[in-house]
Amino acid sequence: SNFLSISFRKEKFDDFNELIGKLESEKPINTHHQKILFQRLLQFKLLYRINFGIIDDAEALAKQVEEGLGRFSIALSTEKVLIMNIAILLFIAEKFNLCLEWSDKIMTRTKDKVRLDINRGIYFIKLVSSYEIGEFEILDNVTRSANRFFNKEKSQHLPYFLKFLSQFRIV
Repeated sequence: SNFLSISFRKEKFDDFNELIGKLESEKPINTHHQKILFQRLLQFKLLYRINFGIIDDAEALAKQVEEGLGRFSIALSTEKVLIMNIAILLFIAEKFNLCLEWSDKIMTRTKDKVRLDINRGIYFIKLVSSYEIGEFEILDNVTRSANRFFNKEKSQHLPYFLKFLSQFRIV
């Protein structure tokens, strides 16, 4: 997995699928290694697909992540990263209903202070996804929730969010 990480950082993708295949064929020796393999493998698979727009197996990956999250106890920050990346991949794949479901997995946890960047970003994904499928009641609820979140956070991102929202309403 270290070589995979280095390959990704150095943008050397020629052997990426081969490395993923090797990792997938690994036989972890215990539950801890299974958990680490799950986290690392899915993180790289998701990042690779997001960056290259590979969306054909988005739903299958979502199922893998869901099963892994149910099976392993992992750090909240890692869990949020995996969920956010699945939401992004589903968004790219225009699977907006599923994207909303995955977004809700983060939206129910916006009170915690772990990975605030993900908490902020999920509002944008949920806003656009609800618009895309014509769920204007959800859109209205998310807009109000996002306003409360950004105002409560006293975020430096509040002006950006308000500008985005005003431009989004024009659409």
